[in-house]
Amino acid sequence: MKNVLLLALVFQPLIVQAQILRYGMTFGILPNTATSESHYFTHAETPLGFSSRTTYAVGVVALLHLRDEVLINSAAKFTSKSVSTHRVGEADGPVFMTLMFNYLSLVSKVQYRLLNGLIIGAGPVLDVNLNSRLEATGDFPAIQKPIPETKKIRFGVIVSIGYLIDLGIVLAVLPELSYDVGLSNTNDAYGGRYSSIEFSISFLLR
Repeated sequence: MKNVLLLALVFQPLIVQAQILRYGMTFGILPNTATSESHYFTHAETPLGFSSRTTYAVGVVALLHLRDEVLINSAAKFTSKSVSTHRVGEADGPVFMTLMFNYLSLVSKVQYRLLNGLIIGAGPVLDVNLNSRLEATGDFPAIQKPIPETKKIRFGVIVSIGYLIDLGIVLAVLPELSYDVGLSNTNDAYGGRYSSIEFSISFLLR
């Protein structure tokens, strides 16, 4: 009987933690992606800056309550990032270029619950490049090709603020605003380090 009681005491915290594990889907919009460097063409007089293009992210998320105020937020998602630029060539006229990078993004944040549902957090980001594409259009047939020398792995750090809303016993919603700061180059020639703002909403069950 004593052994049974000891086992119950040992596994009780694990059982409690299992009861407060939430999981579900996350959907995000990336309205702004910025690069750390401009792009230099050999025949361009000035470097070309990049403009952001709105993209999206979708994936699965798990939210573990370690204590009432401390949470671990882990997500695996498909993330698309894109920027564009244009130049005017002497021979080929205006050229419009769009760069697109698709990633498997692994994100893990430690989050702190300040008051009510208000949550702040931070953590590492690991992006695995699935594919990249350069599209060029102008007074010539459109060109699509892989972006040369794109890094396979991208590292970043993310900070976020959100609000956890309980909609009954089973369902919760977590809208968040986050900023992902690139720590490593996405592409040495095309933009260097990429950083993004994301508005996301997660639907969580337990």
